[in-house]
Amino acid sequence: MKTFFTITLLVFALSKISFAQQATPENPRQQMSPQERDEMQIASAQHQTDRMAEFLELNEEQTEAVHVINLKYTRLRIRVMEAARAENEASLRALLSELDELRESEILLILNEEQTERYLEQKKEAEERRNEMRQRIQEGRRPQRSETPVIPVTTE
Repeated sequence: MKTFFTITLLVFALSKISFAQQATPENPRQQMSPQERDEMQIASAQHQTDRMAEFLELNEEQTEAVHVINLKYTRLRIRVMEAARAENEASLRALLSELDELRESEILLILNEEQTERYLEQKKEAEERRNEMRQRIQEGRRPQRSETPVIPVTTE
């Protein structure tokens, strides 16, 4: 009887472990339907656009143009990341960096002189904060909550 109980418990435990591994995919995006993935991309691009529109005080025409650019590059980024998963991280970073530069060049064509100046200044400040964070991490110091940067414009 004790052996039967032990075997039953073991089978139950193994089936639970097996089920748990199947229920939690490594990449939740793989479990998304194409429609859900598209909605996520649109939401991401809209979030970027809203932040830029507020920060740079874009007019309606500029906001729409920036949204189209953000959506295009959000989708390209995801495709590049999916295609490059098997590649090494350095080549992925290089590709994503190129995409960021292309996106920025298109956005700069839309902005007026004052907006361009504010955009570039914000980009410079964000880079300085990232470098400061990297240096703190290399020194083994974790950033304090008050030191955590809030970046109004991101390129993802």
